[in-house]
Amino acid sequence: MSEQAFKKLCPILQSDGGLRPTQCMSVEEHVAIFLHIGGNDLRYTFVSWMYRRFKSITSGCFHRVFHTIISLESRYIEQPKGDVVPKEIQEKKRVFPYFKNCIRATDGTHVRVKVPNKEALRYRGHKRYPTIKVLAVCSFGLKFTYVLISREDTASDSRILKNAVNRDDKLVIPNDNL
Repeated sequence: MSEQAFKKLCPILQSDGGLRPTQCMSVEEHVAIFLHIGGNDLRYTFVSWMYRRFKSITSGCFHRVFHTIISLESRYIEQPKGDVVPKEIQEKKRVFPYFKNCIRATDGTHVRVKVPNKEALRYRGHKRYPTIKVLAVCSFGLKFTYVLISREDTASDSRILKNAVNRDDKLVIPNDNL
């Protein structure tokens, strides 16, 4: 993340999300720790050593920023309604007749996870290691509009999609596109 983006993110998390500095840590340090862990797949132990903090403080910091970001989701993410054909499709005659009702792209992917040995079989599908499936939907501007993480790799794609459209925070699919 660039320094400019970081300097814009911290005040947003503080003013809009309610993230507050603690007695021994600023909002900027909270966000930096969160980005180090999430962006680099680092463990609490290593990041705690880097920032000279107890592991419990690092974990709490990560979770405070994580919950703040989740609380801002409804303010910054809007699912497309599907009533307008995206210009990326309208302007290309080669794809318009085939994708005229398409409002976004959906894809599933596998993410490697670590689970206790006794549960590893549930998370192992056609991969040789445990994974979870992630359903991701993005607009033509390559902005995520919906992400759903399944519990285990053995879940079928249709089961994950059914879960996505039946949840309280469901994936919205306009009726014209069914």
